[in-house]
Amino acid sequence: MVKSDGATLFEQPNKAAHSSLPLGAVLTAIGRSEDSAWLYVEQADGQHGWLPIAQVVGFGIEKLPVMPVEIVNSDVQTENTAKGETGDSTSAATDMAAETVVTTTANTTDLNEVMETAAVTRQMRAARRRRANGCAATLQAAVVLASGRLNIRSGPGTSYTVVGKAYPQDMLDVLAKDASQRWLQIALPDQAGEIGWVSAEYAQLDGDMDALPVSNAISHAETLTASTSVDPAPPTSNAAANTEPAAPAVSGSATGLRGTLVFQTNPGGAIYAYDLEDGRVWPLTHGFDPAISPDGSTVAFTRDGGQNGIYLISINGGSERLIFSGRSSLASPKWSPDGRWILFSRGDESWECRTLGFGTCVSGNLTGGPPGRPLPPGFSLEDLPIMRTQEFNLAVVDTNGDNYHDVAALETARTPDWNESGIVYQSSAGIQRTADKPDAENTLVSFDYLNPYYYDPDWQPNGGRILFQMRGASHWEIYSINPDGSNMTNLTRPVTALVDALPSNVAPAWSPDGQHIVYASNRGADNSAGPWRLWVMDADGGNQHPLPLDVAIDYTWGGEQIVSWGP
Repeated sequence: MVKSDGATLFEQPNKAAHSSLPLGAVLTAIGRSEDSAWLYVEQADGQHGWLPIAQVVGFGIEKLPVMPVEIVNSDVQTENTAKGETGDSTSAATDMAAETVVTTTANTTDLNEVMETAAVTRQMRAARRRRANGCAATLQAAVVLASGRLNIRSGPGTSYTVVGKAYPQDMLDVLAKDASQRWLQIALPDQAGEIGWVSAEYAQLDGDMDALPVSNAISHAETLTASTSVDPAPPTSNAAANTEPAAPAVSGSATGLRGTLVFQTNPGGAIYAYDLEDGRVWPLTHGFDPAISPDGSTVAFTRDGGQNGIYLISINGGSERLIFSGRSSLASPKWSPDGRWILFSRGDESWECRTLGFGTCVSGNLTGGPPGRPLPPGFSLEDLPIMRTQEFNLAVVDTNGDNYHDVAALETARTPDWNESGIVYQSSAGIQRTADKPDAENTLVSFDYLNPYYYDPDWQPNGGRILFQMRGASHWEIYSINPDGSNMTNLTRPVTALVDALPSNVAPAWSPDGQHIVYASNRGADNSAGPWRLWVMDADGGNQHPLPLDVAIDYTWGGEQIVSWGP
């Protein structure tokens, strides 16, 4: 936000000025100069430029990527192309030049900075496309994925075809919403006048959703030939559930290990059981986040959409029943150690704040949520747009769906796990511990604000080590840590860096005896990223190998807990 003396926008640091900005003007910061004396910003009308950092009040500036001048010049050049100054034939070549600059910086910049710069370049291109398409967006939204790509569909639901993809941090022009407010209609990037739909769960609006009109328009854009889903579970009705196609055939082999795995193929897709001793595989149902009970007799799972709720089903596939549907956006059911209770996360509450741009909100006399950052002196909250932020909380019901109560947790609590020593969960403030008791307090296990991606914890039986996945520059690895935050150890790591794409290791879960770990990995035979499979390793990270299981798994980076290990 511009300070009281106003600000001057420059084409390049210490070069010619091209416009002035008034007190209180709100800007989106995209990058900074190497000496952190200048910010590269975008105005509300889409225009870019540099301004001295001393002329603005900003938050999180130290986390912005350093902007090489070459990338900015490429962006300006391509912007002119989008306006028609050099003709359509040069647009693709200019975008390729911008990408080449990112690639050639790899020998002088660490990989994390290159990845961040690439994300910024995509953000710039999205802004250029908006201006080239000439779309009149009601609001804008940022893609809030840590990794992977977000599906853009032809209609508001996962049954519609995929017509495009969006990257983390991409900016989307939002035109409307569906009646359920679970899907957002956007201007389809790179296709003038065409629309698409994205899940609202993965798109952070820069404004109030109530301002959006309701639409049920369907896109006529061409369907993509391949798809990697990042969607919520498909909305279905009870009638639709009875007519779903049969689960695809799956086979496995004996492993020498003991117990039964339950796993999902994708969010909302088929759920299977796998006997590790004799290799038998059998279908159970459809849904997501399956969790097997401590005695191995029952599986808890969730569904969304028209069948929203928490369900139980026998391990042999019979006696399926809905036990709880009193709240929405339910996920990650986990059993209490005695098998009498089900813990889960819910995302059906929100709070309001005033936004200074994507990722930064401030509070004042707004009600309904935790306080944000204080507003600098001399500025009025009334000048800032209101944004509603989704909360995630933890709750418990018994196995009949009764005796609902919340658990003491932060307002960003997700992917919990429960054992004899308490409850562990991920949050925006790292891995946290709590308990299902009235006087429970949250205790930090581990967090690093420079790398805040501590996801999907799983606690070793009897209160031992805590597993979690953490993001690196371009991939994810699995770590273990003591409950007091000591002795953090990476259990997985790249075998070699001499590959086109490093594989990721995610979604870890302990065996009932705490001696082994099952997880998902897209590590291929050449140690490069490939198809997802279930893998297993020893508790110390040794003896890593894929399970002899013939099944296609689609991990979508949506925080899904795809596998559980029972007796």
